[in-house]
Amino acid sequence: IMMDIVKTLIIHDPYFFGMTEWPAPNYFPPSFASAKFLVKSYRLIIAALGLYLVLQTVFSLAPLIFVGLLGEKLIGIRGEPWVYPDEWGSYTALFERGLAGWWGILWHQTFRAGFTAPSSWVIQHLSFFNNGQSISFANRELYTTAYSQNPKAQVFQLFIAFCLSGFLHASGSYTALGTSSPRDAFLFFLLQPIGILLNIMLLHVLRLNDQHKLKWASRLIRGLLNVVFIAAWFFLTAPLLFDDFVRTGVYLYEPVPISFLRALGFGAKGDSWWCWSAPWFFI
Repeated sequence: IMMDIVKTLIIHDPYFFGMTEWPAPNYFPPSFASAKFLVKSYRLIIAALGLYLVLQTVFSLAPLIFVGLLGEKLIGIRGEPWVYPDEWGSYTALFERGLAGWWGILWHQTFRAGFTAPSSWVIQHLSFFNNGQSISFANRELYTTAYSQNPKAQVFQLFIAFCLSGFLHASGSYTALGTSSPRDAFLFFLLQPIGILLNIMLLHVLRLNDQHKLKWASRLIRGLLNVVFIAAWFFLTAPLLFDDFVRTGVYLYEPVPISFLRALGFGAKGDSWWCWSAPWFFI
């Protein structure tokens, strides 16, 4: 139902058809449509919400099929429900950890192991990160302790992980149909570790970095500041990614077979309640 709502909003907005400089959709009131800040914020929210809903649907397929249909008797441990934890973290991470909480806890961690593995290998083999010693990753406790006390290793792993994420998304952009911009997709992810460090530095300058030593009023200010920073940072950087998404037609696919809203007449002219009658791919 949520995807149906978001998709119905999308089909009335030229932005999601690749027209990134197009004015606001016609269902906006004039006072709202003339405010570029509000229009941009609205589109970023709808784009992010649409992405979240689709990812959540994809993530739900594995437990539905492997646990609900097949089960452990057929496929063993992969049929156990505990193998498929929730992909999304708590929203409290935004208040407690800011932008780092968004990427490290709230947002899905599907690729976390792959993105951190190369830098983990480098950290354990280069004495530069371990005060002249080589720490084996096999000794998990020793490695974790050394890593948690080494800002150089943390920053190195942060940048490597986001560079790999940027390369992955830029590759998708490069191979997509339409006028894509792989550089913008890569730049978006490359900027995220910089934003995380800026968020941490801001809290440090304001002496709000150690939340365990703060009184409740200061913790509240710290949490609100983190949320405002996240909103401002994505307002500045998210268009790099979402504009590339809309130019390559990411939001043109039809996620639901049946649309209740379009059955009630809220869709475009000629839309039917059955949404999968047209070809999925157009070349």
